[in-house]
Amino acid sequence: MSARIISIVQNLRRRGTQRAAYRYSSMYKEYYSKSSLLAIHGGGRFEGEVRESGIDLFLGGNTAGEKECAIREGAKWGPDMIHIHREGGGEQGILRAAEKICKKIGKKIPIVETNVFARVDRSEKRRLIDVHFLLTKWCLWKWMSWGRDLNPTPVGTVLPYPVDRRTFFPSPKKKINRFKKEIGLKEKNFLYTRVGGSGPSKWKNTTINSFEKIGKKYDKVNLLMVNPPAKIKKGLQALPKKVNSKVKILDEIRDDERLKDAYSASQVFVHSSKIGESFGMVLGEAMSCGTPVITLSTPLRDNSQVEVVGHNEGGLVAANQSGFERSMEMLYKNEKRRKELSVKAIERVRKNYSEKTVKEKLVNRSEKIMWCIKNNKSVSKKFSSEISLNEIDKWVREKLKKSIGKTGFGKRVAMSLLHRPKIYSTFKYVKGVFK
Repeated sequence: MSARIISIVQNLRRRGTQRAAYRYSSMYKEYYSKSSLLAIHGGGRFEGEVRESGIDLFLGGNTAGEKECAIREGAKWGPDMIHIHREGGGEQGILRAAEKICKKIGKKIPIVETNVFARVDRSEKRRLIDVHFLLTKWCLWKWMSWGRDLNPTPVGTVLPYPVDRRTFFPSPKKKINRFKKEIGLKEKNFLYTRVGGSGPSKWKNTTINSFEKIGKKYDKVNLLMVNPPAKIKKGLQALPKKVNSKVKILDEIRDDERLKDAYSASQVFVHSSKIGESFGMVLGEAMSCGTPVITLSTPLRDNSQVEVVGHNEGGLVAANQSGFERSMEMLYKNEKRRKELSVKAIERVRKNYSEKTVKEKLVNRSEKIMWCIKNNKSVSKKFSSEISLNEIDKWVREKLKKSIGKTGFGKRVAMSLLHRPKIYSTFKYVKGVFK
C-alpha cells in the first residue's frame, strides 16, 4: 500500500515531542518512500537534519500569514493521512491546522494523534481525530479513565517512542575508562548515574537522600548527576563532606556518543522524578546500553517509568524512599543480579522499543486506519477490542504490586479517585484557585 503521510508539530526545537515526530516521519518515509513534516511555528535546531533526511518540510512562523502559507503547501502536497503530535487536548492550534488541510483538500482523510501526556481533549474538535496514540499502556489507562464520560468514546491505542539502538549500545571498556578519567572518576569505583532535563519537576530528592546513606556506608562509590537543576545542586552541596566528595556534576551532554559512554560507564541508572514520566527516553537509552535502572513509582502523577523499565526486567521499581535505598544497595552488593538485569534490559528494549518493533506497529495501525476511512468502515470497531477499561484498570493495579516496598493504601485510593473525570476536574479547579 502506498501512502503520503504528513506529520504536524509546533516547531523543530530539539525536544522529545519534536524528535519523536521526526523519527515517526522517517519511519513513514522508509516504508512508503514519501513523508512530510509541517512545523506550524517555524524551524529550530534540527531543521537541517530533517532536510538532509529527504523528508519534505513545510515551515510556518510567528505570523498568521506564515502559518497559512505552510498549511497551504502541506495541503498541496496531497497527504493521505495526518499525524499530529501534541501534549494533549490543550494544544488546539495543531488540530486546527489539520482541519484546514482537510478542508483545502476537499475530502475526509484520517487524522491520528500522538498524545504525549494523555490529556483528554474535551472540545468539539476532538471528533476530528480518528485514533489517539498513547506512549504506554499506563498512559492509555490514564487517558481512558479521564475520558470515560465522553460520547462517542474516543479510540486509543499504544504506540511507544522508538529507542535508537544504533546509537545507544554498550561502549567498549577502553571508552568507558577514558570517559571516567576525563570527568575525574576512578575506573574501578561503582557508579550510579542520573541524566535528565533541567526542569525541577523532573527531579526528586529521593536519589540524593538514598545516595547519602550509600555514600556513608561504602567507600568506592560515586554518583554522577548530568544536567541537574539548581535546587538539586544545592541539595548535593549540602551533603556531608565525605559523601559530597563522591558526587560528580556535569552540564547537559548533547553529544549522543558521549551520552552513550556515560550510560555505559554506569553500573546502575537511578531515576526519581516528582512528576514521573509519560515515557522516559533516558530510561530506554540507559537500558539499551546495558545499564539496569532503578526508578521510583509515582502513581499520583505520570508513571510510565514502571512499565518502560519493568520490575526485575530492565531494572527495579521502588515504591518509596526506603525501597529506593534498598534497591541501590541490593544492586551494589549483588553483582550476579546486576549482570542478569543488564542482559534483560538490552533485550527488553530490543523487544518492545526498537525502531523495528515500533515501525511495525506504526505501519500496521496506520494502514488499518486508512483502510477504514477509505472503505467507510468503523475505526472504533477495529481498535476498541484491543483492551477494555476494566482490563487495563486491573493491569495497573497488578503493576503497582511489583516493586521493592509497597504502595501505600492512601496512594492507591487517591490514584483511583484522581482518575475519575468529575473528581479530577474539581481537583484541577481547586488547585488552580489556590495556586
